[in-house]
Amino acid sequence: MIRKATTNDIDAIEALYNKHFDHEEAVKSWSNWERGVYPTRATAEKTVALGTMYVLEEHNTLCAVMILNDLQGDFYREIDWLYPAKDHEVRVIHTLCVAPSQYGKGHAGKMLAFAKEQAKAEGCKVIRMDTFSGNEPAKALYQKHGFRIAGHIETLLEGVIAEELAMLEIEL
Repeated sequence: MIRKATTNDIDAIEALYNKHFDHEEAVKSWSNWERGVYPTRATAEKTVALGTMYVLEEHNTLCAVMILNDLQGDFYREIDWLYPAKDHEVRVIHTLCVAPSQYGKGHAGKMLAFAKEQAKAEGCKVIRMDTFSGNEPAKALYQKHGFRIAGHIETLLEGVIAEELAMLEIEL
């Protein structure tokens, strides 16, 4: 089941983020996220309070999380998007994260499908998102689900981590 996260989910969201970091430290880091910088418990607290954090839960296990809102960073304005849309016609996926123990079970795809349904129901024409350019698994996943790369841009994650982002979108 995918639902809006509640304050009761914050500990589990923080634990999921930490398991993600443990996995990346043990295997390979694809995300360019950094423990203690982003995402953090504060990320979960803020977005839960705003009502923009969603969780996928199965059998009382938190399997995946994402933020779904209309916040396009300033650098989004620098992209020559494939599908023009007014700000109120755009939804943005941020921080889609699947628990490492849940990899390969289709949870990311379920979250993407949910985001599409939500955005359509809210009258949006486009979903946009970004991912670290070196995150080949994420880029492949998003493209498999219909997203197209509109461009690349260099920026600072949380104002401190230099990164090049692949900017993706899908027309609804």
